Amino acid sequence: MVLKQFFFNTVVALMIVVLAPFASFAQNADGPRLATSPSDCASTTENVNNSAVIVTPPNCVYLEEPIGGRIGYDLYYVGCEDEDRLCAYTLWDGGVLPSNAYGPVQAVLSFEPDKPYQGPFGLLYNYLSLVYNYLSGLIVGLSVLFVVVGGVQMTTSAGDTGRFDAGKDRIVKSIVGLILWFLASLILYTINPTFFTF
Repeated sequence: MVLKQFFFNTVVALMIVVLAPFASFAQNADGPRLATSPSDCASTTENVNNSAVIVTPPNCVYLEEPIGGRIGYDLYYVGCEDEDRLCAYTLWDGGVLPSNAYGPVQAVLSFEPDKPYQGPFGLLYNYLSLVYNYLSGLIVGLSVLFVVVGGVQMTTSAGDTGRFDAGKDRIVKSIVGLILWFLASLILYTINPTFFTF
């Protein structure tokens, strides 16, 4: 289910990247309010033609399945009024959600107005940043787990050199994999210093 949602989010991100050049939003007094970070994606209520309208920044995209979000920064809950079905995104503080709300959902910016080098690929950059950070945490956690398993295997080998060598090999491979993951990041940063400035 998680893999299916990941592929769905990736397809949506790619569709928005393809369609983004055809949409233009300008940060000016007459245009819509643009978010400069995921923490600015909360909905606001504005008065338009003597009626209350809920407005959300147009450069905010919300993921139904959060990828390692942070409470108080990019995790929101969606609250809907029953009679009008007007829904608003509210920054989640980690507490219990109201009865008429669901979430959490994660805010991702489709583009950032202060980063012109992203061009129409802002959503892709921001989504890849989330995936990279999530994978980094997962890889570090798995490496620590494999080091512990290798250490236990070495400790319980009871003189069996085959089990001892297998445990040592598991530890070495885990540390080498971790080093390769971060060396790949260093190489990408060396080639393009803006690679990690999502």
